[in-house]
Amino acid sequence: MQPTEFSTRLSRLVDELHLHFLLQLTEFLIGERTPDDFTYYLKQKGYVQPVLDAWAAHARLGKDREDSALLRRLNLHPIFTPEIAGAVISALHQGEHAAGHLRDNRDVQEAVHHLRVAIRTEALLREVLTKDREPAIAQELATVDLEVVDYNGQGIPVARLRDVFAAIVRVAEEIARFEGVDDPAIRIHLIESGSSILVVVSGAKKVIETIHKLLKDVWARIVLMKFDNFDRTIQSLDGTVQLFERIQEAEAKGALTPEDAARIRHVVQTEMETLIHQGTALKEDLAAEAWDGPKLLAEAREVRLLGPGEK
Repeated sequence: MQPTEFSTRLSRLVDELHLHFLLQLTEFLIGERTPDDFTYYLKQKGYVQPVLDAWAAHARLGKDREDSALLRRLNLHPIFTPEIAGAVISALHQGEHAAGHLRDNRDVQEAVHHLRVAIRTEALLREVLTKDREPAIAQELATVDLEVVDYNGQGIPVARLRDVFAAIVRVAEEIARFEGVDDPAIRIHLIESGSSILVVVSGAKKVIETIHKLLKDVWARIVLMKFDNFDRTIQSLDGTVQLFERIQEAEAKGALTPEDAARIRHVVQTEMETLIHQGTALKEDLAAEAWDGPKLLAEAREVRLLGPGEK
C-alpha cells in the first residue's frame, strides 16, 4: 500500500466511524467536556443517529481485512461493543444532565484514550505526508532522533512506518498521563537518510525526555544481550528501566492505581517491543562505533522483550 493510499484509508476510517464526534461525546460523559461544549450535538445534530452510524460503519469496515487490521492496531475494536453503545445512548437520554454520568466507567475512560490515540495518529500521518522534508522545529519543544533501518536495501515498507508511528503515539500518550502532561504535542518529521529513514519526533519536553531515557535503557539491554550466554532471551524490563522503577514507586505511594500501573507498563513494554521488531532505535545508538548497531537491532528483532507474566 502506498503512503497516500494508507493515509486515505485511515482518514476514511476516522470519518466513517465519526471518531471526532465519539471522542467529544465520551469526554462529555466522563465529565471532561461541559454541557455547553456539547450543546450543538445534543440539541441540533442529535446523538443517537451518529452513534448508530458509527457502530454500523464498524461492522462494515470489520469485514475488510486491511481495515480490520488497522482497527485492531489502533485498539478500536473493543470500543464498538453493544455494551458501550447501550451505555452511551442510555446516558445521553438524560441530555445535558448526562455530563459526567459515566465518570467511573473504566471501559468508557479507555475508549476516550484510544479514540485520542487514533485521531492523533491520523492527523500525524497526514501531516507527515504533506509537510516539507526538513521542517523547522519549534524551540519550546524537545526532539529525539530515531532511525528506521532498511535491512534489505529495498526501502521501508509503509506497514513498518505505520506500526512505528502508532507505537510512538501510544507510548507518548501513556507517558504523558504518567508525567501529568495534558497534551504530549507529538509531531513526526521524516528526513531521508540513505536507504534508512530518520524519524525526528518532537513533543512536550518532559514526554520526549522520558521517551529518550526509555529508549536508552532498552538499548542497554540489547547491547548486554550480545554478551549474555544464557538463552539469549531479554528478561523482563522491570528493574533495568528507570521508567518502570518510577511507575512502581508511584504505585507504592498510591499515586497510581494497580490497574493504571499495570496498563502503563504493559503498553510501554509492548510498544517498545514493536519499535525494536520494526527495526527502530535511537540514531545515536545505531551510529555508535563500539558495535554494529543495525546488526544488534536485527538480532534483537528475534528476541522477546517481555518477560514471563508481563503479557
